Amino acid sequence: MGNPRDRLPPRALGGLGVGILNAADDLAGGGAAVAQGARQASRELKPVVIGENMQRVKAYARRIGAETIDDWLAGRKWTLELNEAWIRQMMREGRRVIDIGPDFARRADTGKVSQVYGLERRLLKGYPYYERQFLRWRKLRGGNPDVDIHEAWYYILDEF
Repeated sequence: MGNPRDRLPPRALGGLGVGILNAADDLAGGGAAVAQGARQASRELKPVVIGENMQRVKAYARRIGAETIDDWLAGRKWTLELNEAWIRQMMREGRRVIDIGPDFARRADTGKVSQVYGLERRLLKGYPYYERQFLRWRKLRGGNPDVDIHEAWYYILDEF
């Protein structure tokens, strides 16, 4: 649609007209201002890390200066309800969420998939500040080369 000023001849905009158009521009930009505020908040607040297996998650978060649910719990006992509340609060705050992915090695050993991690992924679906930081190939293979160290990465990363 463009800027309304572009459709008017230059002399049609007296002092009052410019003021009205500036006010209209400010109102139209209200949604953009809110989005800008969320982006600003996500830059000022530490990112959070999610993934399967808290040992992996905490180690990666420490290395990059991010937080985990353990930081948010501050000594409280973990529950599934608190986990969901944490994800929802991180989204409200506009936090950058870094997903280091499933623990493919543990899945291969145990055959178990984390229901908690699955919940987090469902809640974050479509969230604009979600970052997937892992690779997946075949059904049960993949990981994050910064977290999951094994010989296969040398061969796999050459393929990408």
